[in-house]
Amino acid sequence: MSTLDEYLRLLANAQRRRILQTLADDGSVTVHDDDPTRHARLYHVHLPKLAAADLVDWDPVGGVAVPGPAFDDIVPLLDAIDQLSDES
Repeated sequence: MSTLDEYLRLLANAQRRRILQTLADDGSVTVHDDDPTRHARLYHVHLPKLAAADLVDWDPVGGVAVPGPAFDDIVPLLDAIDQLSDES
């Protein structure tokens, strides 16, 4: 189980927020990016961090991420961020 501080650190990055929000909306994410640098960061940094926190189950071979066992823990934080974004 992760702590609130760890969740906030993970949510501090816009790419990770987009991945998590897409999972909340669609239930899965197929990872592809035409920019090789961004693609490498997704595969080697962002998705492994989210997987280590049990927020995603990540299949690097298939390029698919689905909600992990702790995903429901972060949904209220995603909702709060979405509300704050709407107010800005």
